Amino acid sequence: MSALIEAALIRLAGEGDTYRFAGVEVSVKVRKADSLQQWSLMEYTAPARFSGPGLHYHKIMEEGFYLLEGTLTFTIDGEDLELGAGSFLKVPPLAVHAFRNDSDAPARFLVFMAPGGFEDYYPDLLRLMEQEEQWPPRDLGRLHRLLEKHDTFSHT
Repeated sequence: MSALIEAALIRLAGEGDTYRFAGVEVSVKVRKADSLQQWSLMEYTAPARFSGPGLHYHKIMEEGFYLLEGTLTFTIDGEDLELGAGSFLKVPPLAVHAFRNDSDAPARFLVFMAPGGFEDYYPDLLRLMEQEEQWPPRDLGRLHRLLEKHDTFSHT
C-alpha cells in the first residue's frame, strides 16, 4: 500500500462519532486532528419542523453547508433563503446567520467548518444537557459560555 493511501482518511456510511439530541443527529466525518487542525466536516440531519439554532455569528470560523436531502431555510443578514438538495452556502466569519427546517421532512446536509474544532461542541453540549433539570436551561449563561468557547456568539 502506498504512503498516500495509508495517509488517506476513509469514513464509510454510518462511521464517525455520532451525537443525537432534540431529534438532531450529527455524525463527525473529519475532526480537526484529521486535517492538521485546519477544518472539520459533519453530516447533520435536522428533523422536520426543526427550529434550529438562533441567530448567531462566529468571530473566526467559516462555515459551508451542502444540502444532500430536503430543504433548509437560512437567515443571513436579515434575509431568508430556502435552499434544497444540491445547494451550497458559504457563511463567512462575523455574518449573523441561522438555519431551520420548515418542511415536514428531515433535511440532511454536510457542514464544513474552518478552522476545525467545532466538533468538540457536541459532546460538551450533551454533558451540559445531562446536568440540567430542563432544556433549554433556566440559566442560559452556562449555554452561552459553552457556545462562546466554540466561537459561537448569540445575536439578539
